[in-house]
Amino acid sequence: MLLNDTPVYIGTSGYNYEDWKGRFAPKGITNYDMLSYYAEQGLNFLELAFTFYRFPERDKIEHILHRTNGKVRFSVRIPKVIMHHPSDKKVINEFLKGLSPMIDAGLLESFFADFLPAFVSSKANYQHILALRNAFKGNSLFIELQSRTWYKEKTFDFFRENNIGLTTIDMPDIKGTAPYYPTAVNYYQYYKLYGRSPKWIAGADKFLDYSYSDRELAKILRDALSGSVTAKAIIIIFANVAEGYAPQNALKLKGMIEGRHNGSGRPSE
Repeated sequence: MLLNDTPVYIGTSGYNYEDWKGRFAPKGITNYDMLSYYAEQGLNFLELAFTFYRFPERDKIEHILHRTNGKVRFSVRIPKVIMHHPSDKKVINEFLKGLSPMIDAGLLESFFADFLPAFVSSKANYQHILALRNAFKGNSLFIELQSRTWYKEKTFDFFRENNIGLTTIDMPDIKGTAPYYPTAVNYYQYYKLYGRSPKWIAGADKFLDYSYSDRELAKILRDALSGSVTAKAIIIIFANVAEGYAPQNALKLKGMIEGRHNGSGRPSE
């Protein structure tokens, strides 16, 4: 899938949710078959978040690759223990060892780390992010910063200088939280779309029961199209995972992009 000859990857944050059955996947599908079904729908990217809590096991990663049959690329969440201790090389090597089948297959697109609003801009936190960059040197890395204090030229310059990606977040407009700010400071755009649930009134308490309208998806598409002029790749992750909204919205956006090429549709104004 391309925009201005720039590869576009669309997917969701995770894939194995009970409330997706009957809304996205067939009602009677097994948990094991959910991932194969996901790949068969043409979603070509997947964010793996379980790695935050436990290290991936080599055989589990091999099963994931088998079920996606080379059709899906991946972004992997950095484990909690490494987030806290990014200089522990022994732990990092153990983590990478579990991911080795994915790395060897060339299907690991990036690592990502997400920080809640309490992680504010400070000298110490700049150094913490740099330690994470050094821990995964040679790999693409995206950082999600939910505090508005980071959104300034100093941060963008820091990310450019150290080849770190800044995740573009879409979430409710809560005082003090990150703005929606499409950027490609490392020549890649990475969108994380949480939705705008009216229940979500505090930055740390996520409510993901929101479905993007066609108009909202068209706005995201226009922003991605603009970014594609200079970006090497665009990654769009739907994290509004409640009630199957994420894969439904991902497929709708995929159709809108494909419609640009076959003449059957264009992003609405």
